[in-house]
Amino acid sequence: ELPQKFRVVAISLFNGIALLLVAYEIFYASKDHKISSRFTGYFFGFCGIFMLVRVFLYSFANIPPDQVAFAPGPIQDVTYIFFFVTSVMVTFGFLHMVADRFASDLLTSENNLQSALKEVQNLNQTKDKFMSIIAHDLKGPIGGIHSYLNLIDEDIHKYTKESLHKEVVMVKDTSSEVYKLLLNLL
Repeated sequence: ELPQKFRVVAISLFNGIALLLVAYEIFYASKDHKISSRFTGYFFGFCGIFMLVRVFLYSFANIPPDQVAFAPGPIQDVTYIFFFVTSVMVTFGFLHMVADRFASDLLTSENNLQSALKEVQNLNQTKDKFMSIIAHDLKGPIGGIHSYLNLIDEDIHKYTKESLHKEVVMVKDTSSEVYKLLLNLL
């Protein structure tokens, strides 16, 4: 069986290297630069460095075998500080992750609002074109009726009752056609 000191050194060395490789992957190989990702990278880096310091202390410091694992002593004090700092870092990492998620949701909502605004603007332009066409289609007949009524008004004393009735019926028929056109457009 291997001595306890050697087992602690071996486990700490392998874990320290693995944690530093994960931190490297987060910082340099990942394209994600969110606060929570950077914070996680710092956390893994800090843990890896702690493990390698632990390897150094167990390998080169004269630590009695009874203080190697969890016995009271300076190594145990450093370990308690490490666990405290780790718990604080995990808490802040979670808060950063929530903030990143909120910012991402906010950005998605803003993008959705921008696309909806563009769609409303396009619909408004289409409505304006349609109204322009309707106005153009109604302008001719209504303008004709208006001009014709002005002519009748200017020369009303020249008309007999029967001819005036005939003119009014013609205006009525024309206005009925314009009214039907308006109903069809709406």
